[in-house]
Amino acid sequence: MQIPALPVELVDFKPEIGLILGSGLGFFADDRIEVVGRLPYDKIEGFPVSTVPGHAGQFVYGTLEGKRVICMQGRFHYYEGYRMA
Repeated sequence: MQIPALPVELVDFKPEIGLILGSGLGFFADDRIEVVGRLPYDKIEGFPVSTVPGHAGQFVYGTLEGKRVICMQGRFHYYEGYRMA
């Protein structure tokens, strides 16, 4: 898997907290996090892409109540054909 060149504002970003947001929670990243940047899953070679409608399919970086966070805005499911590992 090749990780793409990150936008300059994300190169030194070191999250303290990681969140995985699924159906009904995508708004959280947009409404509650002070967003520094976004990285769509389809820009990461070999990374799975969610097929669930409403999942944005991206990483969102930013701060939440003074903590650096990274969110997966959209997740993957066994029924989509992904392994449970």
